[in-house]
Amino acid sequence: MVITVKLVLDGQECLSEIRVTGHAGQGLRGKDPGYGDTLCAAVSVLTRTLLNALHKEAAVSIDKQDEEKGIIQARVVGDKKGRESRISGITGFFITGIFDLKKDFPESLDVILEK
Repeated sequence: MVITVKLVLDGQECLSEIRVTGHAGQGLRGKDPGYGDTLCAAVSVLTRTLLNALHKEAAVSIDKQDEEKGIIQARVVGDKKGRESRISGITGFFITGIFDLKKDFPESLDVILEK
């Protein structure tokens, strides 16, 4: 099982859209039995923190959320004017974290970054 994170950035490196889908599964190929749970929890915490931080800077629309199916889809819909630097920083923080997880769990996490 794989978690896929798709990020769409605008021209100022600010998040425009995010879609997270899937589950990592448990105990993949000789790994610790909590292996998949660890990745799922880490992606969930990063994503929730991203959306909460962005909500303080601009309006965020949660288009779809289903924890059982492992789906969250959101867009930044509010005015970013004057807040681009902060939003870009928040976005960069998330990107750093998600790519660090990709290094640790390469077979269980796909990250798609569109600019």
